Amino acid sequence: MIVGTNSQFDIFGSTLVGLVEESGKALVGYYFVSKLRLSHIFNGMLVGGAIGAGFAAFENIEYATASNSEILEPLIRSVGSLGSHAIWCAITVSAIVLVNGNQPLTFQNINNWHFARFFLLAVVLHSLWDLQTPFTYVKILALICVGWIVLFVLIHTGLREVQFIQNHLTQDK
Repeated sequence: MIVGTNSQFDIFGSTLVGLVEESGKALVGYYFVSKLRLSHIFNGMLVGGAIGAGFAAFENIEYATASNSEILEPLIRSVGSLGSHAIWCAITVSAIVLVNGNQPLTFQNINNWHFARFFLLAVVLHSLWDLQTPFTYVKILALICVGWIVLFVLIHTGLREVQFIQNHLTQDK
C-alpha cells in the first residue's frame, strides 16, 4: 500500500486517504443528487449522511475483524462514527445541492469555490482524523465538534430554505 498498512499515517498519508475517501463519497453523492434530482439542502444532508454512515459501517466492520481487542476498538470506532464519515459526507452532499440549486446537475455547477470550501473542509477533517497525533481522543472530540458545527450551519441554511418555500407558497394562495 502506498501510505502504509496500519491506521497510523503521516501528514501525506492521512491527506491522501482523506482526499481519496471523500472524493469517492462525493462521487456517490453526486450520482444520487443527479439521479434523484435533489434540490433541497436537507435532502442532500440526508442522502450524504446515509452514504457516509454506510461507508463507516463497512470500515468499522473491517477494523473490528482486524482488531485484536474484543470490544474496545469496535466500541471506540462506533462512537467516533457519530462525527466522522456520516457528517463529512452530509456536509459534502449538502454543498453539492446548495451550489446546484434547481438546475440540472453538471460538474460545471459544482466547479466553484462555494462547493470546494465545504469539500476541502471534509477532506481536512478526515485527514486530521487519520493523522497520528498526541492526545488522540481530544483531537477526535474536537473534530467531531467542528463537523457538527458546520453541519448546524448547513441545517440553519436548510431551515431558511424551508422558510423561503413556505413564504412563497403562502404568497401564491
